[in-house]
Amino acid sequence: MPRSCNSATGKAPPYADDGVLGAFSRHRCFNTPISRDLMLDADTREIGRRIANCAHTLKAEVLLHEELRPETNLKAAHVCNTRLCPFCEWRRTRVWRKRLYEGLSQLYADEPKLRGIFLTLTVRNCRLEDLGDQIDQMNRAWNRFTQRAFFPTDYWFRRTEITVSGNPLLPGYSAHPHFHALLLVKPSFFSHGYVRQTEWHSNGWTQHGSTTRPWST
Repeated sequence: MPRSCNSATGKAPPYADDGVLGAFSRHRCFNTPISRDLMLDADTREIGRRIANCAHTLKAEVLLHEELRPETNLKAAHVCNTRLCPFCEWRRTRVWRKRLYEGLSQLYADEPKLRGIFLTLTVRNCRLEDLGDQIDQMNRAWNRFTQRAFFPTDYWFRRTEITVSGNPLLPGYSAHPHFHALLLVKPSFFSHGYVRQTEWHSNGWTQHGSTTRPWST
């Protein structure tokens, strides 16, 4: 079932919110402005082309339910799977979100007293061409980080998010990779086991920034 976006404006066409493929069209439309900007730079031109050609054709299964909206399941698509593609990232997010919910349900059945907190770890912006090496370094740092004695739990879920920005005074684009982590901690964490922001810094993430906030289940 092919659907297209308005390539002139990067906005979803009028029918994007209608029908069974509306969600796919809404997310696919964000590919256009990003691919257009990336193709302006010789170093990122190929990435831009791949994003521009991503998901032009979809094969979906539509399940009809009485008195409910149709359920659409994507079965096949010609996708680019690049890190900067909005459509591919949306697909990955849907998969991981489903796995997270299923895993949390099983975990809370065994450990009902666990509480969730969000942890965000950031690094300084890097050049777009150095993004792969930067993420490799961050992954190694995270593995060491979780082995430290102060780390409050063995139960965690982590996702990598990347934002891209351009500075008109500098050539090319810069990338800002960062981690969003969900830590499942014991209730004692909020009394005598709480880890403050300064402790996160001093215990292994010294050159990065971090923030934590409670998460209710």
